[in-house]
Amino acid sequence: MGERFIIEVICLGCGFVDDDVPFAPTSGFVTWECPKCSMVVDLAQYTGISYGSASNAGQMDALAELFRKEE
Repeated sequence: MGERFIIEVICLGCGFVDDDVPFAPTSGFVTWECPKCSMVVDLAQYTGISYGSASNAGQMDALAELFRKEE
């Protein structure tokens, strides 16, 4: 699990604007298809947000380790 975003995407093919695009790299929501011209946009490339930077796996591991130490 990691960060989830709702972003605005402007289609590079036709200029269509969609202001309600889900982007969640760690959940597989990584592309958007323009409903007007069918161009597919790689959202990680479009936003500059990578899987690694959106992931909170390190934080979750640290939290789990705290609980393990309390046992």
